[in-house]
Amino acid sequence: MIEITDNFLQRLAGEPTFRRGLDYFRHGHVESLSVSNSRVTATVVGTHAYTVVLKHTAKSLDGVCNCPASDGMDFCKHCVAVALAYVQQQADITQLSGGGKDDQLKAYLLQLDKTQLLAQLTEIINSDNHLKKIWLQKAELALGKKDGKTLKKLITQALPYRSLWGHREAMHYFVQAESLLQPVIEQCQQMDAEQSFILQQYAYQRLNKALERIDDSGGARFGLESILGKALVADFSRLPWTPSQKADWLLEQTDHNLDVFPAVPEAFLANNVLPEVAKIYYQQLQVRWEALPPLSPNAADEKHSKYYQLLHHLLHHASESKDLARIIALKGKVAIHADAYLELIVLNVERNDFSAAEFWLAKIKRE
Repeated sequence: MIEITDNFLQRLAGEPTFRRGLDYFRHGHVESLSVSNSRVTATVVGTHAYTVVLKHTAKSLDGVCNCPASDGMDFCKHCVAVALAYVQQQADITQLSGGGKDDQLKAYLLQLDKTQLLAQLTEIINSDNHLKKIWLQKAELALGKKDGKTLKKLITQALPYRSLWGHREAMHYFVQAESLLQPVIEQCQQMDAEQSFILQQYAYQRLNKALERIDDSGGARFGLESILGKALVADFSRLPWTPSQKADWLLEQTDHNLDVFPAVPEAFLANNVLPEVAKIYYQQLQVRWEALPPLSPNAADEKHSKYYQLLHHLLHHASESKDLARIIALKGKVAIHADAYLELIVLNVERNDFSAAEFWLAKIKRE
């Protein structure tokens, strides 16, 4: 094959045309480059899209383009751009051919034209049912309507209800679900925040429901949980709700106490990103807490749960602000056994409140 150099192209097209073609090449205007024997075809996209065909032989390089300028010249700027892209591709193939197995594979794929690539990719996709699901989903997202109804359907398909009790089965289920849901979640986040937030919650509902029938004691779901959690928290931050509305939503989730869900409120209020929401949320929790009488040793277990659920969140908040007096007050309300009294003695001594420490010491003595 004749060597294609910058000097060769300058002589072929002329200096001004070569410069314009070089600019087109450098700015990535050459698309769909395909090489078959001595024939090179490509599309050059500028103000309009033009088709270029080059014939590269041992003696010459001929170019044909359907742009208006080609009527008056043998080798237009589009032909120059395609010739430069072809030279770059051949250089890449040569470099990759001398590399490792992955590089050699890339070199081979670069030599295939679009039709050959399409045929081989279709054959590979059809040989694996899960791979086919992923690519059909990609097609639906790329070619179909990306509305809430479509995305909800894809979430449903990614998290079918199955009864699975083996470790391998659970692992396989969640690996597939993760690969199917990742692009769907990314697509959701390009939508309106409220629409996306509804879909993210639906994905969590599906996950919780699926786990009722799946033994995931091995934690195969954790990767998927992480993806969903990050997306849900991000959507929560960009919701156009008032701080009161966001605090109300967090309170509602606190009451639901879902097994699989980002930690409420910690995950949503981390790094002080929503200080007004946090203020309202904890004020509301404190109101609930103050409405409860001190815990009785004879209280039923379900009543204990009500106290300790509130206590968990309020203690977390008090610990973050290093409010020792509040920590003591919270723990004092549910202290009903000697271990709790002993902890309060230590905390009060740390605070130099020795009279309070003596009060809890007297309770231990009466036990």
